[in-house]
Parts: sequence; C-alpha cells; structure tokens
Amino acid sequence: MKNDLALAQKVMAKVERFIVNDEATLPPGRIYSCIVILDENGEIAHAAGSSGGGNIVGPTEAEQRQFEAEQAAKKKRREKYVELNEESALKRKMLEQETDRRYFKNSIAKQVAFKEYEKNIVEI
Repeated sequence: MKNDLALAQKVMAKVERFIVNDEATLPPGRIYSCIVILDENGEIAHAAGSSGGGNIVGPTEAEQRQFEAEQAAKKKRREKYVELNEESALKRKMLEQETDRRYFKNSIAKQVAFKEYEKNIVEI
C-alpha cells in the first residue's frame, strides 16, 4: 500500500465505510472505538468495535457553585451541632456538680445535726 496510492485510498474508503456503518448502530453521543485487521488484499478480515460512556462532562459552573454552597451550608450545620453538643455537655456537667454539691452540703448538715443530737442526748 505504500507504493500503490489507489489501493490505499480504496482500503481507507472501505475502513471508513465500515466504521461509519458500525457506529451508526449506536445511540447518539456514544464514544466509539474500532480495531480493523486487513488481509493481504486490503479487505477487512476481522474487526471489533467498542462503545461506552458518551457525553462525558463535568458539572456546569452554576452546578459547581450550588454544590459548593450546599457543602458550606452543611459544614456550618455540623459546626453548629458540635457547638450545641458542647454546650449541652457543659450544662449537664454543671448540673451534676450542683447536684453533688447539694448532696454533699446536705450530708454535712445531717452529720452536724446528728452530732448535735447525740451531744444533747448525752447531756440529758
């Protein structure tokens, strides 16, 4: 084929026709790849086509901005939730400390009262 330009053009026309016909069976927008094996006469001996994907694109700028805004809002909600949890834990801890202090104070008051009672009983 290097030396025969007419044969090369004829073979390329066959290959292009094969690819166009094979690709026409696919849904629009699909990505198509093809392997063609020629025999010694320039005829297509074997061929395999493959397709997949199609219209592979990323998000538009507006979609990307919306996604980033949603992520920022989600982050703020998480931070607020963490803050509320910390405040709640602190309030619980302070309430427990107050309860412990009251109990301790009542225990001391009871002990003092009991000692006074015992002292008064002994004196009588």
